[in-house]
Amino acid sequence: MAEKNIKSLEGEILQQLQETLYAMYTDISRACEAHGIHVMLGGGTLLGAVRYQDMIPWDDDLDLMIMRDDYDEFLLAMDDLAEDYSIQKPEHQQAVFPFLKVRKRNTCYIEMVSRNFPQDQGIFIDVFVVEKCPNNPLIRRLHGLRCNLSYAISASAIKREYVNPDYVKMIKKDWKKYCLYRLRNGLSYLFAYRSALKWQYRTYALSSKYAYLKNNHYVSIPSGRRKYFGELEPREVFDGVSELKFRDWYAYGPKQVETYLINNYGSDYLVPPPISERESHGIDYLSFDVLADEGGSGHE
Repeated sequence: MAEKNIKSLEGEILQQLQETLYAMYTDISRACEAHGIHVMLGGGTLLGAVRYQDMIPWDDDLDLMIMRDDYDEFLLAMDDLAEDYSIQKPEHQQAVFPFLKVRKRNTCYIEMVSRNFPQDQGIFIDVFVVEKCPNNPLIRRLHGLRCNLSYAISASAIKREYVNPDYVKMIKKDWKKYCLYRLRNGLSYLFAYRSALKWQYRTYALSSKYAYLKNNHYVSIPSGRRKYFGELEPREVFDGVSELKFRDWYAYGPKQVETYLINNYGSDYLVPPPISERESHGIDYLSFDVLADEGGSGHE
C-alpha cells in the first residue's frame, strides 16, 4: 500500500508504520545482543516506553542510541541484517545526516523536507551515537559551540541545495518557522564555499573528535534534538543500562533513565503534551512494499 501527499499520519496508516518500526527494532536489538552490545531507546521512543510501555500513540518515528565504544560492533551487527536493511553512515562523504539511519529495504518513506535528498529513502530508524566530551570546561565549551555551528550550517545548506518547494509552502503557515528558515537559508550562502554534504561530513567529524578518550566525565549527542549542550550529561547517566518493558518485548535505556528524561523533557515528562504541541513529521510519500506498489520498478 502506498500513500501520497499525506502530510501527517493517523489511524491505520500510523498503526502499520509503528508495527513496522517495532519489528525493525526487534531485529536490530537481537542482532546487537548477538554481538554483545546494548542498543538503547532514545528521545521520544524512550519516553514512550516509560510512559506507555509502547511507542507514543501519535509518534511516527523510532530513535535509538549507542555508545561511541560500541559503534564499530554495531556496524558489524547491521551487516548480519544486510538482506533486509541498509544503513546510511555519517562518516560517508555523501551522507545527508550526521547520525546513522537504518532503512528497511523495499519500502519508501519520504518526508516533505527530504523529498530531493540524494539518498535511498526507505522506512528508517535513527541511531544516535553518545559521544565523549572533553573534561576541561573551556575545551568542552568550545567543542560544543563548534559542533552546534557546524550542524546549523550543514542543516541549512542541505535544505538550500536540495530544497523542496512544497516544504517551504508548508512552513509558511507557521511564521516563526518560516522566518527561521529564511534566516538560516540566507546565512548558509556565507558558507557556500563548501558543499552541503561536506559540511555534514565536517559536522560528524567534529562530533566524534574525542572518541579516543578513556576517562571522560561527560557525554553528549551533538546531533540530537537538543544539540550539544542540551544533550550534555554526566557520564554516569550512561554508565550501564536499565531494562524496560516495550510492548511484548523488552528494551534498554540509559542507566539513569529518569535523569535523562528530566534533562530532555522536564520533570513533568510523564504528562502528555496538549494536542497542539505534539510533534509529527510532514510526510510526502509512504510505501510498505515498493515492488508491489510500483509493479517491480521501485527503489529501496
